[in-house]
Amino acid sequence: FQAEGGIRCYDVTGVQTCALPISPAELAVVAEAFADDMAATNMFADARARVEADRAAGWEPVLATASHGYYATAIAARLDINTVIATAARPAHSISV
Repeated sequence: FQAEGGIRCYDVTGVQTCALPISPAELAVVAEAFADDMAATNMFADARARVEADRAAGWEPVLATASHGYYATAIAARLDINTVIATAARPAHSISV
């Protein structure tokens, strides 16, 4: 159902979830800012070193996560990882309410 202020709400297994609609361009800005913050404060040096060591050994790094792809892809870019397997976000118009 549609709540006040453009907020969309839906029920998933008895749990009501609400969200504001966000355009793909706005989402990209948020994802890039989040990835910058993660890269600056939350990526451990040993993880970066492991990715580089694997790459030097001839392996192609892949980021596989259940997290949403819009920010997983941005984080992977900071590690020069080109292949990302992640959860795809559904546009609000595809959610049954």
